[in-house]
Amino acid sequence: MGIEVQKLDGEFEGVQIRKNKSVTTHDQDGKVNGFLLEINSNLDEFILEPGVQQVYMTVCNPGDKKGLHEHKHKEDNFCCVVGNCEIVLYKNGEFMTVPMGHDDYKTVKIPPGIAHGIKCVGDVPAYVVNCTYPPYDPDKPDQFDPDVGDW
Repeated sequence: MGIEVQKLDGEFEGVQIRKNKSVTTHDQDGKVNGFLLEINSNLDEFILEPGVQQVYMTVCNPGDKKGLHEHKHKEDNFCCVVGNCEIVLYKNGEFMTVPMGHDDYKTVKIPPGIAHGIKCVGDVPAYVVNCTYPPYDPDKPDQFDPDVGDW
């Protein structure tokens, strides 16, 4: 379908970044009334795990960071729908940032074993949607915080 997907290698092998499709929407009279943002589609090679079982939104305030952590079994798929943020990736002493938000809509697929967090880089809160598989289970948390100091 022509959707751009970047696949990372090296320390961040398995991470995929999908340029999201934005479609202008119109009312019955043809007046522009907003847009639709496609976060995922089975029509391209960037496919979420079958049976995604949890979708949630987290909000990060301007200048703040949220949760550098990794999962042993869980895949996360982040898309910033309001504001701007950086998805921070960390593995084996190496950091990488992926900017995203209202200036550059994309979805970042993060496989198990790569630590990640969110940093709000704008003047307004960043609203980030995550489609995750399997869902968070408070009785079996799958979250580990790497000891990296201030990131």
